[in-house]
Amino acid sequence: MNSAFSKQSFALSLNSFTKLFVSSLLCCIILSEIYQRFPFRNYLNIFTIPLVHTLISIAVVIIWCLKSKGSIFKALCITEMKLKYSLWFLPGLGVIIGTWLLVLLTSNEYPLVIGTLGSKQLSSIFWVPIVEELTFRVGLGFILLRLGGSIIWASYFSILIFTVMHGLPSYEDFLSGNIGFFLGPFVLAVFCEAIYRLSHKIIPCIFLHSACNSSAVIFSWGGGYWLEKLSYLYL
Repeated sequence: MNSAFSKQSFALSLNSFTKLFVSSLLCCIILSEIYQRFPFRNYLNIFTIPLVHTLISIAVVIIWCLKSKGSIFKALCITEMKLKYSLWFLPGLGVIIGTWLLVLLTSNEYPLVIGTLGSKQLSSIFWVPIVEELTFRVGLGFILLRLGGSIIWASYFSILIFTVMHGLPSYEDFLSGNIGFFLGPFVLAVFCEAIYRLSHKIIPCIFLHSACNSSAVIFSWGGGYWLEKLSYLYL
């Protein structure tokens, strides 16, 4: 009886894994093609990918609102703001405090010079985290969960997609297997995925994502010493 149950569980697990693997690969290829062929890509330059994610995010929010009758507000942590939910903001707060402490620690040798924020920095702090978390955590995460039925497998492949797509691979890269793996996006995805699955709120994930992107700007103000030391975490 136990043997039969184990075989059935293994078959279901293998089936879920296969569906998620194929679906994740297709998602990566489709996103890659959209990135490469998006209209006015040459004029939009660095804003092409955030704009693609913005359009996907709008669709995610609209669909969620239509299907869930307003539960998107709970997912965005707009309602039910209790103390226990505030604790999920601690990882992002820790990143910001830790970044400033490291910069101040070496300020004698590498003076802190706070500069102005350009459009690229502003978008990476205030725009990109919102649309990427809605796209990968909420949108793709929900699709993968429905396909696989397992939170663990859905989270795993959501993390992989987020990591792989930060290398902006082309369709040819997927065919040749020339796909990079980036530690920074991977670690960020692991923490954001864990926070989202445990808290069921996306705002703490957006805050952590924004904090990590902000750390690159703060490190650059500190002479770039820590940015060089921790270069393996940044693209």
